[in-house]
Amino acid sequence: MSELATIATYSVFVASYVVFALGKFPGMKIDRPGAAIIGAVLMFMTGAVRVENSLRLIHFGTIVLLFSMMLVVAYLHLAGFFDWVTELVVTRLKPHHLLPTVIFLSGLLSAFFVKDIICLVMVPFVLKVTGRLGIKPVPYLLSTSTHSKDTKRNSTNTRRRKSPCREL
Repeated sequence: MSELATIATYSVFVASYVVFALGKFPGMKIDRPGAAIIGAVLMFMTGAVRVENSLRLIHFGTIVLLFSMMLVVAYLHLAGFFDWVTELVVTRLKPHHLLPTVIFLSGLLSAFFVKDIICLVMVPFVLKVTGRLGIKPVPYLLSTSTHSKDTKRNSTNTRRRKSPCREL
């Protein structure tokens, strides 16, 4: 890869992550999904990702899991589950007990589920409860993210996947 292509690759990477961090590209109407698509196309154009390697870089099991969980969360939302839980929490929990409760639930659920699934389920719940209580959701969302840890570690009998990035 030439020096110009390397600089272009790093520029695409940094620009994409700026959009992911800020939510949209400064001065433009490009949001996170748009940045992901544009970044992927530009990675192909710079030669950082070869077409023949592209399908090996996608972990389809993860995509299916996340899509499935998004469907479950959407149906829970349509069924009124989050409204029901919000009503229970708002009527029975004092606002200053909400943060320890979110931390405890995130930690407890992380013993059984992957962090992504916990965040997909807990974020709508936290947003609804904080909205009903009239408090800012940021500390509660951060606690959801930081306290839902992946508890599964690589053991000696677990086969580690070879990183696809090493093949580039």
